[in-house]
Amino acid sequence: MFYTLQDFTAHAKEWGYLLAGLILVSYIPFWIFLNRRATRGKK
Repeated sequence: MFYTLQDFTAHAKEWGYLLAGLILVSYIPFWIFLNRRATRGKK
């Protein structure tokens, strides 16, 4: 699949950005949920 180390590092960087994006997208709603729970608890 990967022919040279350069190809591998290029793809690894792409996968790294993709993974970071997925984590961020899945983390934001969870963070909003926690904030809403915290503010609701204060009231």
